[in-house]
Amino acid sequence: MIGTANRRSDELGQVTADLVVLTVLDEEYEAVLGCLAAPGLLLGSEGAPNTYAWQLGAIDSPRYGATFRVVVGVGTPTTPYGALAALEAIRRFDPRYIAFVGVAGGLDRDGQRHGDVAVSSAVVAYEYGKVDTGGFAPRGDFTYRCDGGLVRAAKAVANARWWREGEDPRPPRVRTGLIASGDKLIDDPREAFFAAVGKMWPKLLAVEMEGAGVAAAVHEAQSQGHLAGFVLVRGISDMPHTKAAGEVASTGERDHWKPTAARTTMKWHWCQAQISPSRVIFCPV
Repeated sequence: MIGTANRRSDELGQVTADLVVLTVLDEEYEAVLGCLAAPGLLLGSEGAPNTYAWQLGAIDSPRYGATFRVVVGVGTPTTPYGALAALEAIRRFDPRYIAFVGVAGGLDRDGQRHGDVAVSSAVVAYEYGKVDTGGFAPRGDFTYRCDGGLVRAAKAVANARWWREGEDPRPPRVRTGLIASGDKLIDDPREAFFAAVGKMWPKLLAVEMEGAGVAAAVHEAQSQGHLAGFVLVRGISDMPHTKAAGEVASTGERDHWKPTAARTTMKWHWCQAQISPSRVIFCPV
């Protein structure tokens, strides 16, 4: 074990961050690391093991003449594990902001398609509810609003020219709205269970599997005095739809689009960051 006098600046327990980015999939983790300056694995110890593959990198902000410290980690699918990763991040790094980024299933809203970006104005834990002879009745008790400054920044940047000419004949679009989060991979949004969710929240943009846990952890941390703001950013990797008889599941579609959706999310989210003490604004190059 490293003695106190020999502690290093890249050792867990010695690092704080302006921003923590949480991911789950390899494609998501690599996409984030590819947008940071000089990322490097943080050094664990017996008392502080690096169980989330935490890496420390930086974002340069020319406008503010500053470099901001960003920690990236990779966790495990499902909302409970999302909460555990977020609590660990808050405890270890005391960040000003936490962003959960990656891919999600997109719902049919305003022409949304593969490769588009959905940014949460709020996250709903859709699986909380009651099941009886009438089926599933979801309850909205666990709906978490995201950081208002981040959401307004997302809306402002969504209409900016953030995609370089020639990269795609139809540039991906960015939308802000409600994202559903639960422990089920949704292939068919009209299946009875999730149809009840769609009826409860008819304007859902996307559905994913970790955000509600992260949002709950941030909400709990805020009640204890931590200042971390939260936003969920998802690239659309598949469009859940009703399958015809004999039609295969969306696994192949999802796997095909995962790398593109992850890269699209990061191109928008990280092209250039301008960070002030009160909010983060993500801007195009």
